[in-house]
Amino acid sequence: IKFHNLLTLNVCEKLFPIVSEIIERANYTNEIQVNDVEMYASFCIYGQLGIILNTDISIKEKSSRIKAFFRDLFRL
Repeated sequence: IKFHNLLTLNVCEKLFPIVSEIIERANYTNEIQVNDVEMYASFCIYGQLGIILNTDISIKEKSSRIKAFFRDLFRL
């Protein structure tokens, strides 16, 4: 992987806890209602790749989380 790509991934990793905290705070103050803060933070930072590349969850779970994100996002 090129140096720039590695640098980008490193920045994304550092942003993850910050974005997670922002989402948690917004949940707490009822600005938003998010059930899966980790998934939303990952999606905000990495897009669908954050979920697709996650080796801790099954393909079915990945699909469910991506669909849930879009349902929540567009209030479907």
